[in-house]
Amino acid sequence: MVEELDRIEESRIRKSPQCLAILKELRKRRDHPTALDIHEEIKKVFPNLSLATVYNNLKKLTEHGFIQEVSVKNESNRFDGNPKTHYHMICIDCGEVNDLDYPLFHEIELFVSQLHNFIVSEHELNLYGVCKYCQQ
Repeated sequence: MVEELDRIEESRIRKSPQCLAILKELRKRRDHPTALDIHEEIKKVFPNLSLATVYNNLKKLTEHGFIQEVSVKNESNRFDGNPKTHYHMICIDCGEVNDLDYPLFHEIELFVSQLHNFIVSEHELNLYGVCKYCQQ
């Protein structure tokens, strides 16, 4: 976390206790909470925390690559504490979002780069379907 604090300082994000609490909360979670979920959790420590402050900090942390924002069709966006490129499986019944790390998807970038002389800076992929719990 010390190395990450240095990166936050370099990015000129204000290192407020609220911002650090939001980042810490996202780093410890394996689910993909909404801004409202994060707000409810952080309010336990900072009772006067506004939802706008949570949104502003999430935006800054996303823009500077500390977290990911996951767009979910017809639902609130979710946030992921893992900033590395990976993919998501999203259940269309319950809305659960799970990580999917599949190395062959990285070959898509190489394929596009070579075939079309295109420099890929980033990509995202969400797979929509029905999770094993909703199938039962």
